[in-house]
This record gives sequence, C-alpha cells and structure tokens, in this order.
Amino acid sequence: PLRMNGRELVLTIQRKSRSLFGGPTESFRPHFGHPCFKITRLFLYLVDSVFLLSRYELFVPLHELWKQYIIDLCNGLQPTTNPQLVQSKLLKADFHGAMIKVVRSKYASYVGLTGILIQEFKHVFKVITQKNELKVIPKRNSVFEIEVNGFVFERSAKKFKSKGTIDL
Repeated sequence: PLRMNGRELVLTIQRKSRSLFGGPTESFRPHFGHPCFKITRLFLYLVDSVFLLSRYELFVPLHELWKQYIIDLCNGLQPTTNPQLVQSKLLKADFHGAMIKVVRSKYASYVGLTGILIQEFKHVFKVITQKNELKVIPKRNSVFEIEVNGFVFERSAKKFKSKGTIDL
C-alpha cells in the first residue's frame, strides 16, 4: 500500500476476463451512442471530404514528383534502356501520383478515363480527373496504362506488361 497525506492508497489492476484462446472476451467496438463512435465518424468524414473537395491542380505537383521519382528509380530512362529492366523496377515502384489511363475494363464507362492516381487500395484505385472528378476504379477486370518518358506500360491485376515496338 502507498500512503498519501496519512491515507492509504491501494492500486488494483483489474484484468479483463479471457476467452479460451487467450484473447479478450469482447473486443472494443464503439457503439452508436459512445463518444468514440462520434470521433471516428467525424474523422472518416473529414478524411473523405479532403478528397471530395480536392482539385486536379493540387495533384499536378505530386505527378511531377512522381515522374522524377520514376526517372531516378530507373536510372534516367534512356531510349536504349532495356524494357525488362524498367519493368522489373516498376513492379516494385509506388504509383501515387502516376498519370494512369484505363485501356480495358469490364465497365465501359471507365474505358479511356485518364487521371492522377491519388490513393491505391487492395481492390480499387482512386483517381482524380482533369474535370476535378474523383473516380473509384476497380482493379479487377481492368487494364491500366502508364507512360513514362515515351515508354508505355500496361498494368493488369498485379503484373506489368511492356508494349514492345517494332523497329523497321
């Protein structure tokens, strides 16, 4: 026991009951009336509103940074650069800020759509177009095209395919 001003202070640590598998019996999920629920809902609203109010012009500097990043990543990207070398580096690259174009898609309304990639999720891309529209494009059943200094690459699912050129 700890004494403060002549009084005894007892600190007890209460442990949550555990299930058979060692975890807590119920995980903390704030319900509708809980104050944390309001905070998380407000946070999600603010994060989404940033993207809803965003304009294409705000992401153009991000695209310029991305182009510089890719050029540095691929050691200059000369016309004589081996496409397989570039392809292997692009497989590991980050694409936030890339200008992508939908070449083929199960959904005809997405074909031909071009914009700057601002968020990538497991199954979708969030792209902002020049008309300041935020589009959510599914990755499944879609083929995307990315151009870097004259090199054109297609992305379908998780793999890149370089478009070869015929030298005559």
